[in-house]
Amino acid sequence: MLLILILGFGIPVHLLPREVPGESLASRLYNQTIGSPFYQQNIKGIAENVLGGTLRLFSQYVFDGAFFTDPERTTIHIRGMMPDGSTIHQLNDAVVKMENFLRGFGQIEQFQTRIVSPRNGTVTVFFRPEYEIGAFPFVLQNQIIQKALHVGGAEWSVMGVGQGFSNVLRRGWGSMLFRFEGYNYDQLYQFAETLKTWALENPRVRTPRIFGADPWASILRNEFFMEFDENVLALHNLSIPQVFQGLQERIMKVPAANIFYNYRQIQLSLIPHEYREYTLWDLAHKPLQVAGAQFTPNELLQVEKRATGKDIFKHNQQYRISLSMDFVGPHHLQERVSENLLESIQQILPMGYNVSLPQWRWEEEAKQNYLLILLVVVIIFFICAILLESLLQPLAILSLIPASFAGLFLTFYLFDLNFDQGGWAAFILLSGLSVNAGLFILSDFNRYRRTHPHRNPLLLYMKAFQHKIFPVMLTIVSSIIGLVPFIIGEREVFWFAFAAGTIGGLIFSILAVWVFFPVFLAIGNKKGGKTKKGH
Repeated sequence: MLLILILGFGIPVHLLPREVPGESLASRLYNQTIGSPFYQQNIKGIAENVLGGTLRLFSQYVFDGAFFTDPERTTIHIRGMMPDGSTIHQLNDAVVKMENFLRGFGQIEQFQTRIVSPRNGTVTVFFRPEYEIGAFPFVLQNQIIQKALHVGGAEWSVMGVGQGFSNVLRRGWGSMLFRFEGYNYDQLYQFAETLKTWALENPRVRTPRIFGADPWASILRNEFFMEFDENVLALHNLSIPQVFQGLQERIMKVPAANIFYNYRQIQLSLIPHEYREYTLWDLAHKPLQVAGAQFTPNELLQVEKRATGKDIFKHNQQYRISLSMDFVGPHHLQERVSENLLESIQQILPMGYNVSLPQWRWEEEAKQNYLLILLVVVIIFFICAILLESLLQPLAILSLIPASFAGLFLTFYLFDLNFDQGGWAAFILLSGLSVNAGLFILSDFNRYRRTHPHRNPLLLYMKAFQHKIFPVMLTIVSSIIGLVPFIIGEREVFWFAFAAGTIGGLIFSILAVWVFFPVFLAIGNKKGGKTKKGH
């Protein structure tokens, strides 16, 4: 029974690192066993599936994709952005079209528009109170998405209710991010280039990019870069200025003489007739006259669109550079690759340079919440030890906590729910509620043992169980019924995850009270009896 509880909750073998740095005996032993290629390739997957239990399902399929949200009114957020090189007035024209579309719906209380730059314009839609809960927000969001597809020139993202929409071409940061800091910018950039080269050796890594600061703080700019084929130029005895002169006659203004008109000096320019009509396709296919001969431009040069304009950014008197890249694969494999790359680059960094994997606010809060849950369990143990005057019986009571946590894990995994602040609150509440049943039964059991010391302990436990199981079940069922309204209807932030996780944990705590608690209590009493006999 103990084995079933342990495997049901899960042993976190999926969190074991691939290798442990260091030359100690423990490090070498770990790297030769768990870190060996044989274990990683042949045993690791089987061990995680067999020993991981509900904890593995929760951590890999729920927790990795979880995000925190804030309680707010039902709103729809529309964000518009123009391609690189556009103006703020062009974005304003596109947003005005969206505003005119929204004015046709009387169910909308108001919408707020804010345009900051050509790459950032937002429209926030608020509904009248009688329409906030219902089908209309979903209907409106679908119609907004259809309108966004017809407003040309801009890129749109729409979210708020239901499934979000975005036709934005991703130009920003990828799924993996490394942050370099140091006192010499040129050398720091070389280290970033070195890590970029190492990362590209992995076939799962795509589109590495180097930013002057954090990717979301950098202004993304693009330029067309012409790369000349020096071998072809040398073969035809041509130079780069000669090619530019041929292009100048097609696409560039040429300053001419100045003239005086109405007592004013006017600068004249010669403009080719293809000045505004010459395209990239023309540059690749139309013949170009260079040094008296006809050439197809793509024979002499290649045009490529590249990112440019990297910012030079300092933080705490240190230069900062960010290396971003996309990773094709599961999140846990991405973490493993990131850690390996980080360890490799740290070995060649001199003093005064540092590279790290930025941790987001969610990850920092998650670590604090883990410690909070552990603190709650420790407090419960000491309180039970004082009340029961035993160090073994509280362990039987604490066995109810992992059983209820397993129910929470399965609830979020099976129903594909987002684990937000309400999920953490459910952990704390379950830690207290699940042990109540054990305390009720155990208090009566200890009282019967004191008043009837010669009776069979099993019969005394059955008597205590019969007396307390009815109020225990009423307490659990009433708690579940009280939380049901939070999971019916709209999924409120915090409350939905809180209610769903608590209900799932309480249902599993019933199984723990009926099955696991008597087994652990028997073990504790047996050991406790031996101790008293010795005295």
